[in-house]
Amino acid sequence: MKSLLAALAATSALAAASTSDAGVIIQPKGVTVNIGGELLDFAAINMINQSGLSKTYESGVTDFDAYLALNPIHSASAGEWLSTGPLSMARVTFDLGETIEFTGAAIWNEDASGIGSIIASIPLGGSYAGLGLNDTVDSIGSAYGATVWRHQAIKARYVTFDIYGCNRAGFAHNGCGLGEVAFRSTALAPPPTGAVPEPGAWALMILGFGGVGATLRRRRHSFAAA
Repeated sequence: MKSLLAALAATSALAAASTSDAGVIIQPKGVTVNIGGELLDFAAINMINQSGLSKTYESGVTDFDAYLALNPIHSASAGEWLSTGPLSMARVTFDLGETIEFTGAAIWNEDASGIGSIIASIPLGGSYAGLGLNDTVDSIGSAYGATVWRHQAIKARYVTFDIYGCNRAGFAHNGCGLGEVAFRSTALAPPPTGAVPEPGAWALMILGFGGVGATLRRRRHSFAAA
């Protein structure tokens, strides 16, 4: 029995290790531009409504890393937020709808009036991470991919991005711009409906059934001897 328990513990540890870094993608419920405003037809809501993405996701269900592995790209002409101008910085606050724990974000940096860096903060918690985007200059007029931002686990409902280095691509608009922003929750993605158990799960089940059978056999032998 001790060896069985040890095997179960080892298998459980391996299974936990394989899922410890998993997480689902979260679409913010709302966004407010605190500094920077928005141009007509380039409203802030475009940062969170998936309107310019080549592939969409289901918030709270789709696995973050699996989705990004599909290389979803953003249109260079639709579904973007542009600030008023001329501006070199802006501030936007995202409402996640409820307090969640998250460990990063995916950011589609607008191809023309993009940004150079972000400092992220939460209410009463101050700044918690910074991201440099100067090495992700996109070709103006071309669809663009996401920058994946990973950081320590943070719990919050509201997240503020202080945005600097706007108009990094030198576009005539001379303002700030973002295509889409989505967060990476620490929650696990639910398994597909009717999914076949993975090898690790099968191993746990077999070990468990074997242990139960061995225990029952020992009890039968004990009763027979008595």
